[in-house]
Amino acid sequence: RVLLLFPQVILNGKIKAFCGGSIINEKWVVTAAHCIEPGDKIEVVAGEHDIEKKEDTEQRRNVIQVITYHSYNATINKYNHDIALLELDKPLVLNDYVTPICIANREYTNIFLRFGSGFVSGWGRLFNRGRPASILQYLRVPLVDRATCLRSTKFTIHNNMFCAGFHDGGRDSCQGDSGGPHVTEVEGTSFLTGIISWGEECAMKGKYGIYTKVSRYVNWIKEKTKLT
Repeated sequence: RVLLLFPQVILNGKIKAFCGGSIINEKWVVTAAHCIEPGDKIEVVAGEHDIEKKEDTEQRRNVIQVITYHSYNATINKYNHDIALLELDKPLVLNDYVTPICIANREYTNIFLRFGSGFVSGWGRLFNRGRPASILQYLRVPLVDRATCLRSTKFTIHNNMFCAGFHDGGRDSCQGDSGGPHVTEVEGTSFLTGIISWGEECAMKGKYGIYTKVSRYVNWIKEKTKLT
């Protein structure tokens, strides 16, 4: 299942590996808007597997432009429309270790999400308040129906969010994973279906991970990240 890992990038800022992201093309990465503090210097590392080791597959780039979705307003809600695009200073060299994620059109992205089974991945904490992972972790998470999701939390789950995870807890995305991909595999190809956004604690019984619903944003992503 290693094929899942290569569209993934890690974001370094004041904190190392503070969030994840996915490669859209050689110049653009998509992440969660709440990961980005205005004015922060951000380094993107692609081709990473073990963050403790130098593997010679890594490519480091600086972010020269951040485009958050126009309706995103952190002062009103840090997690509504939680999606941002990062422009890199130099193009990535695409190869076996650095590959873009596939993004379908709005309709198909929605259909793929409703297959009900996605993979999430990241270098975030291995357990609630635990230490971050040094090797990229990934996990299959089932989609949770909206009614169950709404009942599980006092916070608002907007229409551009979805929930995924296990009622019994124990496995979940966690701090440091935010911005990373939720992908759905379709005949061997990984399509971006969500962005890891937020949760309460991690892997708590009766709580789920909350993701940005990418289908709502694919047209915006494609328009903003066109390679001229």
